[in-house]
Amino acid sequence: MDDIKQRIKDAADNCVKAFDVWRAKPGDHTLREALMEAVHEWRKVGARMEIELAVADRQQNPNDPIPIPAHRAARRGGQQAPADDIGNTAEENAGRSPRQNRPQPRPARSGDDEGGAAAGSGGSGSGKPLSLKRSAPDAE
Repeated sequence: MDDIKQRIKDAADNCVKAFDVWRAKPGDHTLREALMEAVHEWRKVGARMEIELAVADRQQNPNDPIPIPAHRAARRGGQQAPADDIGNTAEENAGRSPRQNRPQPRPARSGDDEGGAAAGSGGSGSGKPLSLKRSAPDAE
């Protein structure tokens, strides 16, 4: 444990020193790079502390089950997984890359016109999709 304590002190001191030096000359790219390296080392030390905490918790409570993460727990027990931000369920997204996880077309409901807009919704009513092409100005 003393090894980790020494790493914490060293990383914190290096980070503070690098920050002070960079603050004096914020435009110097080499100083910025040194600060980024010191911050990275500080993050590694923080991650090591988290690992030590987790190991200590497991040693104190060895019989407690490790909780299943929420994204995995949703798939267990035949329960339907919650929908994502775009309305697809986990089952619909299974096997697709994130780029492919776009809203899937839903079947048309009765009362919808051919364009897919609900009746009386103020749409054009022509059933044709809107065009992004610019039309030439009318010649007079």
